Formats: sequence, C-alpha cells, structure tokens
Amino acid sequence: MATIIDGKKISLEVKAELKEKVEKLKEKNVMPCLAVILAGNNPASQIYVKNKITSCEEVGIKSLAFTFGEDVSEKQLIELIETLNADKTVDGILVAFTKRYKRRGGMLAYFRFERRRRIFAL
Repeated sequence: MATIIDGKKISLEVKAELKEKVEKLKEKNVMPCLAVILAGNNPASQIYVKNKITSCEEVGIKSLAFTFGEDVSEKQLIELIETLNADKTVDGILVAFTKRYKRRGGMLAYFRFERRRRIFAL
C-alpha cells in the first residue's frame, strides 16, 4: 500500500533545519553562497532557477544570479565558471542550460569541486 506524504510540510521542515544550520555557519563568520547561472530562455529553467534563489533567501543563503540569452557562447560560460571557482566567497555553482549547449556535460570538467563541500554538507 502506498503512503501519502505531505510534501509542503516536509519542505518546510527541511528548510527550517537548513535555516538553523546556516545560522550556525553565520555565527562562525561563514556566509554560504550559491551562484546560479541560467543560459538560454527555457521557461521551465527560468522557474527552476527562480525557485532555487527563493529557497536560498528563505534559509539565509546568499545567491548570485547570472542570466544569459540564447546567444551566450560556451566560452563565456566557461570563463564565468572559472571566475566563480576562483571566488572564495562562492560555495556552490548551479548551471541551467538549454538544449543548445550540446556539450553541457563537458563543462563539468571546469568545476572545482574541492571547494564546494560546505554548501553540499548543508
């Protein structure tokens, strides 16, 4: 038999728990920060990115948004990713692409995951 869950209730509980963890980090002068890159004009991706930024605000995580149209080049995206990798205030990077970027998986090679542990540990 299937179990019915209350997704909104679980979401609120998880966010409350995250908010507490973020507050503890802030007490140690650590300000978690997520950089969000949106490449292209996909409405579903726009909603997804907007929801991530809103969730960050709700739990006290700083977010940086970088939005590009369909004309952004892969080179421009890689340069931004490398800049964000070098920025010690950025703990995580989320990238949403459209289908135009056929080699999106290849861009993973440009992420420096060794610095990203703190945001993923939340």
